[in-house]
Amino acid sequence: MQRTESSLEFMRAEDVRKYLLELLGQYHSHTYVNQAISALSFWFKEVEKRNDFPKVWARPRREKKLPAVLSAPEVSTLLKSVLNLKHKAILTLIYSGRTADQRGCVFEGP
Repeated sequence: MQRTESSLEFMRAEDVRKYLLELLGQYHSHTYVNQAISALSFWFKEVEKRNDFPKVWARPRREKKLPAVLSAPEVSTLLKSVLNLKHKAILTLIYSGRTADQRGCVFEGP
């Protein structure tokens, strides 16, 4: 989409769709693309009062990111830095359970 003052006046739904696909092709986050969809939708529906655009746009699905995993030395440093005994016990329990799970000792509940 070329950025000129009059470009929005003559824009069709297909042009907007191509622009959004271009944003995804440029590796913008799905949140960024969703925000662009919302902004364009608002502009065409509320500001320009155009009816030639779909009411609901197809949006990219939310990206699933893996959580960060701490290494053994990082966990050790974390546990040594905690002063509150209750907090240290909770963190120790969480990380000891995770390491047991990594070794294959998976608890299968009822």
